[in-house]
Amino acid sequence: MNRIASHPLACSAEEFIFRYRAGQSQVTSETEYPEPEVDPITQQKFITSYGQKRMCFAEVCVRLPGSGQIDIDGKNLLEAFPDLGNREQIMFPFLVTHTLGKVDVKAILSGTGTSSPANALRLGISRCLASLLPDEKGRQRLLVSGLLTQDDRFAERKKPGQKKARKKPI
Repeated sequence: MNRIASHPLACSAEEFIFRYRAGQSQVTSETEYPEPEVDPITQQKFITSYGQKRMCFAEVCVRLPGSGQIDIDGKNLLEAFPDLGNREQIMFPFLVTHTLGKVDVKAILSGTGTSSPANALRLGISRCLASLLPDEKGRQRLLVSGLLTQDDRFAERKKPGQKKARKKPI
């Protein structure tokens, strides 16, 4: 019915089309982002958020304006993530919003692995930047890039009588 309704001459049969056409639902709620707080000592705006990927959690605090310093569990970015691909994942929200070197990040990670903590940190940074930056400059770019979407995949559980989740006995 949508294809028929989009036809240029559909206005002549509009009453008939809309009688059988299913109603379209409107987006009723958007994700609300908290307002940033202001540090009374340094007068910097800051926001604290979280990110999660599988069993890795990241609590992230982003301060604006900043010098570009990234502190992860007391280590800098190079010490915390020696792999280049993981560092690129973490830096991607800054590249999308053009804030590379303009904000300070302090993060606390829990969980093990190499790529899951990096993805959890990326989600936390993206949520913080979405709160700090104006809509057209920050939120829209992050949303279009898919950086505000959490990856909800988990490992499949092991089934009884099998060696792994999907491996069948011979």
